[in-house]
Amino acid sequence: MNVHRANSLNSTVLMALLAAWLGLWGAWIGNDAVALRINSIDMAEWATFLTEVRTGNLHFVSDTLRLSVVLSLIALAVNASEIRTTWLRWAVRVLAVIPALILMPPYPFVLQLWWSESYSLRFIIAALGIIGAILSVLADRFVTGRRLVTVTLTAASLGVSAWSFLTLQGPFAIRYAEPIRPGWGVLLFMFGLLMAVIFEVVAVIRGSIVREFNVTQATE
Repeated sequence: MNVHRANSLNSTVLMALLAAWLGLWGAWIGNDAVALRINSIDMAEWATFLTEVRTGNLHFVSDTLRLSVVLSLIALAVNASEIRTTWLRWAVRVLAVIPALILMPPYPFVLQLWWSESYSLRFIIAALGIIGAILSVLADRFVTGRRLVTVTLTAASLGVSAWSFLTLQGPFAIRYAEPIRPGWGVLLFMFGLLMAVIFEVVAVIRGSIVREFNVTQATE
C-alpha cells in the first residue's frame, strides 16, 4: 500500500469519526416539536426518568448509552495521531474530551466520586473518556496498535449505541405517546462509526498484505 493510499484511508477514518462526534449533538429522537428532539447526552439523562430505567430492569441502559459515547470519543482521540500538524491534532483531542466533561455528574455529586449511589457509574464512564483521551498520546508511536485499538473501540461503540437506542425506543415511545423515529444525529453517529470500522479494517488488511509481500520479496 503506497503512502498516498495510506494517507487517504487515514483521512477517511478521521473524517468518519468526526462525523460521529457531530452526530452526538444532533437529534437522536426525531420529532416535529423541536423541544422533543434530544441529543445523545440528553437522551441518556432523560432515560433515567423512565419508569423502566428508574425502577425496572433497564436501570443500566442510560450508562451503556453514555459508555458508547465515551468509546467513540477515545477512538477519535486515538485516531488523531494520524494528524501531522501538532496544534490540529491536539484540537481534535480537545473536541474529544468535551462530551466526556459534560457527562460528568453535576456539582456537588462529582465531588463524591464513586461514593454516590446515583452517579458513581456515570462518573467512572466520564472519567474513562477523559483518561482515555489523555492516554491517546501513546498512540502517536504505535501505528499497528493504533489501528487495532480504533477498530475495537469504534465497533464496540457502534454495537453498544445501537443496542441502547433500540432498547430505549419502547419506553420513550410510551412517554411520548407515539412511535419514536431515529433522528439525524443517531443516524450520522452510527454511519460515521460504521464507515470508520470499514475503512480501518481495510487499512489493516492492506497493511498486512503489503508486509507479507515485502517479506516474500526479501526472501527471494
